[in-house]
Parts: sequence; structure tokens; C-alpha cells
Amino acid sequence: MPPRVVFDTNVYISIFAFPEKPLGSLLDLGIVGAIDLFVCPSILEEFRRVVESKFRFNEEQIDFFEDRIFEAAKLVHPSERVAVIKRHEEDNRILECAVAAGADYLVSGDRRHLVPLKRFRGTTIVQPAEFLRLLSQ
Repeated sequence: MPPRVVFDTNVYISIFAFPEKPLGSLLDLGIVGAIDLFVCPSILEEFRRVVESKFRFNEEQIDFFEDRIFEAAKLVHPSERVAVIKRHEEDNRILECAVAAGADYLVSGDRRHLVPLKRFRGTTIVQPAEFLRLLSQ
């Protein structure tokens, strides 16, 4: 049974905004079924907002990237609110997605708020490179 995984918004942004980096393979893991990848509306909304404002992606590009995300991930709708991270409220939405998905792993590049937690309600929080290492073992 493949591990259940949630990618933080920053992972999706890195995959699409910096395609020369090795993170592109992360999305492929969901497409081929090596992982059960989950996403929620708040992650998609943040993704859209950031790539539009900071990276100036146009609507057509954003739609293409969202289609790729939906090819790899299943949509979940968190029903429980959490308030673990006080300094960056948006990160709580990522944790909510992990809870709703019953995720084994939350993959994040957020070394300030999420990665230091290490675990949250049974979900292991790791950086992308560490996640790739874990899968290769």
C-alpha cells in the first residue's frame, strides 16, 4: 500500500516554477501510484495566488499546472480546523489537509514553521529531499 502524502504549497510551487530542480519527480510519484497524493482547496488557492503574483504565471499556465496536480492527487476537504502554528496561520491549512487525508507524510520546504514540528497527529513532516531518500530505501 503506497504511503499517503500531502505536499505543502511550496513544494508545488518549486515543482512548476523551478522545473530544472529535481523536485519534478515528486509529482510523477503520484501520477504512477507510488504514493497516494492528496491536496485540498486551500493549497490550490494559495498555489494559484503565489504563482500568479510572484511568478507572473498566466491563467493558461496555472490551469495547466492545476490539471497536472489533479492528475497526481486526490482532492480532500478538511472538516477540522487546527491552530497549531500561531505565527503563520496559513500553515495550519496544510496541517488540516494532512489530517483530512490521513497522511503518513507531509512534504514541506517550510523550515521555519512546519518542518520543525517533525510530526503532527501521526503525520511525519519532512523536506522534499528527505522524502525522496525515505522512498528510495
